[in-house]
Amino acid sequence: FGSVLSEYLLKYAEITDSDVTTSALNAKQVMGAWNRDSSQLSSTLDTLAYAAQKSGVDVGTLSANLTTQAPILNSLGLSYEQSALLLGKLSQSGLESSKVLTAMTKAQANFAKDGKTLQDGLTELKDKLSSAKGETEKLTLANEIFGNKNGAYMLKALQENKISLEDLQISAKDTSDVVSKTFKATLDPIDEQQKLTNASKQAMAELGGEISAVLAPIIQQLVPFIKTLIDGFNAMPTPPNTPN
Repeated sequence: FGSVLSEYLLKYAEITDSDVTTSALNAKQVMGAWNRDSSQLSSTLDTLAYAAQKSGVDVGTLSANLTTQAPILNSLGLSYEQSALLLGKLSQSGLESSKVLTAMTKAQANFAKDGKTLQDGLTELKDKLSSAKGETEKLTLANEIFGNKNGAYMLKALQENKISLEDLQISAKDTSDVVSKTFKATLDPIDEQQKLTNASKQAMAELGGEISAVLAPIIQQLVPFIKTLIDGFNAMPTPPNTPN
């Protein structure tokens, strides 16, 4: 990573209370899994920080899940930003992301047979569950969509409103510059004053250099004249001491 990106990584580690080296390795793995290049490091970190802030889940867990679950999340048609937010919400709700995603993959295939998207299919399923006459009918509906292995698990999650794709309307624009904004908000007045002082010192040093460059030839021309004045002053007789 370049110096600018390295500085961004340091800010990210600071606001997420994580180790810099570990953060760098996690980011590299996430970007590899999502086919993101080094120029996307900042946006990758911004999204991780954003999802962590929204869910309360640590960035290490989010990074690991985004890396291992990338293929299935891609198959569901979810973007990197949507996936980070979804995984954060699942962890926040105490759900097993691997189990939920496996069930959603099966559901997507079933909905596709009727020309429906995953989101439209889930919305329709919720309506059917609401009008179902009893738990047996609800479980039957869930098993038909998610499979017998995960039907009961998904039914409970849906009834508790722990799973929804409707609130995943997010893009890179929504998470842009989250790291910098959060880092700036954590600085106290003393930190800000120190930054201003350092900036002022640098500016004055640069200005001093410019002034020296401009005045040096002039001062050099004045040196003989100044030396003559000093020699003349030193040659003047010392005035006698005045008695008290």
